[in-house]
Amino acid sequence: MSVRSKRSVKDGTRGGCRGITRVFAAFAMVLGSVVALQSPAAAAPGNLKDIDVAHVSGSVYVAAALTKGGTLQVQPMVCAYQQATCSRQGWSTVGSGVAYAEIHNLTNDMVLLVARLNDGRTFYRRGSCEGVRCTWYSWYSLGGNVISVRAAKDGSYTGCVTIAGLSPKRTVFEARVCDDARDYGWKSLGGRLKHITVDSGGNVFGVTSNYTLWWHQSGREYSGSWIGGGGRISSPVQDNGNDHYCGLSSSRQMWCFNKNSFVWTNARGYWRKLDDGQSIGISRNWSLWGKTSNDYLSRYGGSVNQVAWDEYLQVGVSGGLTPWYRFNRYSDNTWHSA
Repeated sequence: MSVRSKRSVKDGTRGGCRGITRVFAAFAMVLGSVVALQSPAAAAPGNLKDIDVAHVSGSVYVAAALTKGGTLQVQPMVCAYQQATCSRQGWSTVGSGVAYAEIHNLTNDMVLLVARLNDGRTFYRRGSCEGVRCTWYSWYSLGGNVISVRAAKDGSYTGCVTIAGLSPKRTVFEARVCDDARDYGWKSLGGRLKHITVDSGGNVFGVTSNYTLWWHQSGREYSGSWIGGGGRISSPVQDNGNDHYCGLSSSRQMWCFNKNSFVWTNARGYWRKLDDGQSIGISRNWSLWGKTSNDYLSRYGGSVNQVAWDEYLQVGVSGGLTPWYRFNRYSDNTWHSA
């Protein structure tokens, strides 16, 4: 695997060089420079640790499933309006030795996989999805030594995904990958957080060790600074745009914070967890619930322990640790095996 722009993040320092190409012969994710999904499909994944989904364009989506053994598999899906089931194009293995992974749309037909390995390094891989097939290009390294990674498509930079990472000392770092084959490697944002995520404006936010909310106001119009919102929450997520963050209280109710008014409101419910960096999650009875833009809580059925949602496609991991999906443009709450 060719590796570009390797950098290091360790104990709050930045190292490495830009523009240097290296080959990690022993790297566990070596799969060749290009892998196309029309190759023989892998079996549907089981024993899943997590799942994610990205809307590519039109009716095309790509699901990404990570097993507890660290195998990362992807599947394009075509979901037509007002049809309960989606056309599944078959699972393909695109990586191994992965501890955590996300998939995001970059622009047009380009998607991005972000993966943190068991040794703390972070890699990314672009995929070009046209119609019902995807072609995957080489894995590239952002390097580093991080204990947590989160990412989101960056609304401040067209065709870019912002990646946040926590060093072993929980110092916050940020990187950016764009659809023009460029990446902007790890840089320290300062501050220390216990949990992190990224909003759709490219701002890193999270909670400290005492569970108070903080965010780093970045983007083109900001020089970058940390702002505190107080509160006491876990599972920080974004809600209804860049101006609202939510999290769980000690009683497992959802509370949401307005960055403009600095007011917290109780969105109620009982949540086992929030997921996917959004105000969606798992309820007391293990079904998918979500908070709508008008602040209602909606139940979407199922029996799942991990969930993700992009555009109209919802995906989840069942109690049997297999992948399931629900197309939200259809009126019923039926879930289907992926």
